[in-house]
Amino acid sequence: MGNSTRPAERDFARSPAGRSVLPRATVNINCNKIHNNQQEINPKMASVEEVRAGIAVATQQASEGMAALQQASSSLEQAQSALTMATQGSTQSDADQANGLLAQAVRQIGEATNSVSAAISTAESYAARL
Repeated sequence: MGNSTRPAERDFARSPAGRSVLPRATVNINCNKIHNNQQEINPKMASVEEVRAGIAVATQQASEGMAALQQASSSLEQAQSALTMATQGSTQSDADQANGLLAQAVRQIGEATNSVSAAISTAESYAARL
């Protein structure tokens, strides 16, 4: 075989680290076609049932994520309470800072939960209109 390059390797670019990199694909948004090197790929349009099924999977996964967020929030609230009790009477600013950071994390999880809930609602409304 010698030092010949495998045919598939010639189609790959090399990164600065010398690794093979897949060729870039481009999308022409005006004709909904994907171009990969000289090949043209026409993606098949999903049926309404396939779209609804995909949305159902996504909303189920999002609901599971919401449950995990709610559990995380509960755990952090318990941690915040334990920290408050443990550091009660402390004059160290670090104790207040840690407590504040836990409270901030709980708020941010609440915001994330609200965003996920809105995404689920929007996706379900979209599916219902199909």
